[in-house]
Formats: sequence, C-alpha cells, structure tokens
Amino acid sequence: MTATIDVDNLMSRLLNVGMSGGRLTTCVNEQELQTCCTVAKSVFASQAYPENFFMLRGNHECPAINRVYGFYEECNRRYKSTRLWSQFQDSFNWMPLCGLIGSRILCMHGGLSPHLQSLDQLRQLPRPQDPPNPSIGIDLLWADPDQWVKGWQANTRGVSYVFGQDVVSDLCIKLDLDLVARAHQVVQDGYEFFASKKMVTIFSAPHYCGQFDNSAATMKVDENMVCTFVMYKPTPKALRKG
Repeated sequence: MTATIDVDNLMSRLLNVGMSGGRLTTCVNEQELQTCCTVAKSVFASQAYPENFFMLRGNHECPAINRVYGFYEECNRRYKSTRLWSQFQDSFNWMPLCGLIGSRILCMHGGLSPHLQSLDQLRQLPRPQDPPNPSIGIDLLWADPDQWVKGWQANTRGVSYVFGQDVVSDLCIKLDLDLVARAHQVVQDGYEFFASKKMVTIFSAPHYCGQFDNSAATMKVDENMVCTFVMYKPTPKALRKG
C-alpha cells in the first residue's frame, strides 16, 4: 500500500516548532516522519530530477557522517528510535548527487572529480547508494576548490580532493558547461566565484553555527540562463543577545 501524507498539514505543524510551546515531538510523531521519508524516497526513485525544484544530496546525508555529527543522537533523544534514523538513511540513499540546469550549469554539493570525463557518467550513477570511498559520488559530495592548487591534491578533510582553477576551466570546456555551482564551504558574502566565474560556491546559512558572521545567499537562474544572487545578512549581534 502506498504511503500517503497531508503535506500542507505537516508543514504547518513543522513551522510551529520553536514557537511558544511548540516542540518537534509534540507537533510531529515518529510514524509521520517515517511516512514522510517513504514518500520522499518514492519521489526520488520515480524521477531523474524533481519536477519543480532540485534537492541534491549533501555530504551529511550519509550514515557514516550524520551518525557522528549528531543526527543519530537526535533521533534517539527525541523519539528514542534508531529505526527512524535508518528510515532517513534509506531516503538519503535515493537523493540525486548532482543536477544539470539547461545543459549549461552543473550543480552538486561538494565539487568535481578526477574520474569525471563525461556527463553520461553522472547520468549513470546508480541509486540507491551510499557512495564508496573513493568514487565519483564521494567527490561530488566532498571535493573543494583551492586557489593555491594546480591540478588535484589530497583534501585536508581526509577524503576526496582539492582542485585548482585549471581543473574547472578544463572540465567546463570538456563538458561544454558555462558554470559549476556548489556549496560545502562557508563564504563570507554567501556566494563566491572561482576560476574566472566558471565556478560559484553558494552557502545558504547565515551566521553559520553561531560562530561566523557570514551572509547567506541563493542563486536564481531565469529562462535565459541569467544568474542573479540574493543575499541574506546575519542577525546583528545586539539583536541576537536580546
């Protein structure tokens, strides 16, 4: 039997979390979250890219990472359920690792891969998968640009690579791309160009982890493939203290 869920009602209750008296565990029960994961997984599985917007996988949508960085503990603390955590992992494994906009803009969370030679390689990436290390999938989630590097070097994160401006320029020519859009790193203004504007890092969380005073940004691509950016300033410190 196909799981069903009243999405509008669920979203309304989720948006009330944090309001006066609004706690996640009292607004949404475990079964509803499991159903939401099941429905999301079925959408990821049935579409090569979602019809209305792109939701790409990030490096924390992997069990080895979110088990260590708090998500596993949060599921146990809030719902006393490892089963819920596992349900999320099943859905994460179906998320697309990259997206292609208008055949001109390639998007991913992390970065490029030395194994990437054609767009067909990306189209043929199997799902579901928990990307093995090393692999193109791991690089799409973890790789970083580095202005001081030429070619490829080991990443100080301990996984994947850092790559230079030459790599971006060469790959854009090889794959016939105008731009590579990625996230994965805090940038002060919310977005930052690299490799003569052939790559852009977009970071959408202002005041990241309460430790940075970075702005956030989103990128809009219109029907003529023109990109514009919207910046979101962090809350002033005086207001945060109040």
